[in-house]
Amino acid sequence: MRLGGLALAVVLLAGTLAAAPTAAGAARPGDLRITAHRGAPAGGVTENTVPAMRRAVRLKASAVETDVRMTRDGRAVLMHDPTLQRTTTCRGRVAERSLRSLRKHCRGERGGEQVPTLADVLRLAARSRVDVLAELKGRRWSRAEVAEVVRVIDRAGMAGRVTVMAFHPETLRRVEVRRPGLESTFLVRRWAPVADVLAYADGVTLPPAHLTRTHVAAVRAAGKEVIARKANNPRKWRQLKRLGVGGAITDRVVGYRRWLHR
Repeated sequence: MRLGGLALAVVLLAGTLAAAPTAAGAARPGDLRITAHRGAPAGGVTENTVPAMRRAVRLKASAVETDVRMTRDGRAVLMHDPTLQRTTTCRGRVAERSLRSLRKHCRGERGGEQVPTLADVLRLAARSRVDVLAELKGRRWSRAEVAEVVRVIDRAGMAGRVTVMAFHPETLRRVEVRRPGLESTFLVRRWAPVADVLAYADGVTLPPAHLTRTHVAAVRAAGKEVIARKANNPRKWRQLKRLGVGGAITDRVVGYRRWLHR
């Protein structure tokens, strides 16, 4: 986009955000400064498992990022990929297995862990006083699927400490309709579609490479939040500090925490 077009887009973004009310009754998100990506997997700890989340807590992450998918019988479980073979001992699609089947047959490929439900991780987070950034993976989620995620969050008493993320705008709209006030953030790869979806989302999450001072200022001036993902080295950390971005999803929890407090 040429400079003139970019400037116009920013003006329109700021105007749209200023006119859009924050989600009804929404509490501001908790401490997302140091958000552990898929927990804190390591040599003997598989990503998106309870041990990975416990490790993130031990490393003093302020929040954990998780990936959520639905089983065949409509249960919310943690899994990044649509298929099982990269991170578990099973093969095939998550959506083609029941929760019982996952529990019985599938184990984490690094540490033999059980595939956790979203409820499992929220119980841990509630006890550990860390926040949760939960990405609803894949295609547009149905109303019934969104309702199940909201039910799990509410039952855990974590509505004030969970931020829901998604790439699909309609998924976020359904979250807001189902549970006004539940914090949400729009995952994007570029800025173009942000203005419209932030009418009902509370923030935007994108890689540091696409963050600019002007865009960040426009979003924050409207009372919305900016979260950076894939923030894994000092060069990116310096950029976030310079731009005033408060939330970061990182694979380097210890390094980033030490850098922040140096």
